[in-house]
Amino acid sequence: QEQTAMDVNLAAAKEIARQLRLRDLGGIVIIDFIDLHKAQNKQALYDEMVKLMETDKAKHTVLPLTKFGLMQITRQRVRPVAVESVSDVCPTCNGTGKIEPTVLLDKKIENQISFLTHGFNVVNVNSTELVVFEAAIDLMSYVDIFTDYESNKLALGMLADAPLETFLREHPQITSIRFCLDRDEPGRKAAAELMRKYYELGYEVEDCPPPAGYKDYNEWLVAAKLNLNRMNKRADEPVRA
Repeated sequence: QEQTAMDVNLAAAKEIARQLRLRDLGGIVIIDFIDLHKAQNKQALYDEMVKLMETDKAKHTVLPLTKFGLMQITRQRVRPVAVESVSDVCPTCNGTGKIEPTVLLDKKIENQISFLTHGFNVVNVNSTELVVFEAAIDLMSYVDIFTDYESNKLALGMLADAPLETFLREHPQITSIRFCLDRDEPGRKAAAELMRKYYELGYEVEDCPPPAGYKDYNEWLVAAKLNLNRMNKRADEPVRA
């Protein structure tokens, strides 16, 4: 279980570092990783994030994991904020007067296509079950809530099922699919359509949205952790006679 949680966190760390550079995010970024219990794994995750951020040209600082599994990254934006003017900013260069070289643009397009066709996934070749989510953050929240380290897991990154088709083609041992899509209207509609499609293809299907009152699994996890913190604080309070 600890190793699976570590594998998910390392995959997430790689994507987080990529998104920070890609979107040129600045300020303080707080990352809520899946809880790890072994000190060596916490240190290894921290070391890996530091290593992944080494290629980032922006000034940044990575702090070690807290006891609650949180990691703080501070990052300074590389691109200047666009100056307001009466003219529109060029949609190609974003007002910098420069565009990406072809080799970088090709790689960027390749990465985007890869994510659209493969999504974000955690594989267990010994399991015949697949749990499907809309977003990677929901996948990680689900693992944190249920400590499920056995099933295969896939985040579509959208509501189209191209990553699901690819995953099933590459992992023919899958026989059952649980759809943990959002509890909003688009999520419920997509769940119904996907369940019907894959039921007709011979898979066992199950609809597993988050509980009523929560849009997605991440929202549920945040609420659950807040409630747990309140309960712990009450337990620590001295008993008055």
